[in-house]
Amino acid sequence: MAVTVSLIDVSNPAQLRAFKELNEAWIERYFRIEPEDTAALTDPVTHILNPGGLIAVAEEDGNYIGACAMYRHKDGRFELTKMAVDESSQARGTGQKLAEFLLDEIQKLGADYCYIISNTKLERAIRLYRRLGFVDCPEDRHSRYERGNITLEKFLTASLRKTG
Repeated sequence: MAVTVSLIDVSNPAQLRAFKELNEAWIERYFRIEPEDTAALTDPVTHILNPGGLIAVAEEDGNYIGACAMYRHKDGRFELTKMAVDESSQARGTGQKLAEFLLDEIQKLGADYCYIISNTKLERAIRLYRRLGFVDCPEDRHSRYERGNITLEKFLTASLRKTG
């Protein structure tokens, strides 16, 4: 069966649980859960959806194998965040499907820019982000997370691309 990606249904506790558990698993595998993680994963409705963000889940054969969010900051910019794919489902394009789905969704909302805070230790994730068109961001946005040591950005409309 093919992987399907959809926006999270907040009335579906299995989707909310998958978002939390998938993210906790990858964060704990490489880093440690930080207070901002705990808040967003414990109550994503308040911390991600209510400010205008989105959460998507990837499903295959009735199982949730991936999840990702777009957090909308007060300045209107979106941050691709909390991307997690079950370890047994990695390297099959699920992360790319999730990211492309959410990038399309925020463009429908009128977004023209998105960024990601990550860590260079996550080499496969960084390669995925670059394949999706994200480039190094000169601004220091990664200080929000102890684990963040790289920020990547993507301009969703060519007219906004920064010039020299």
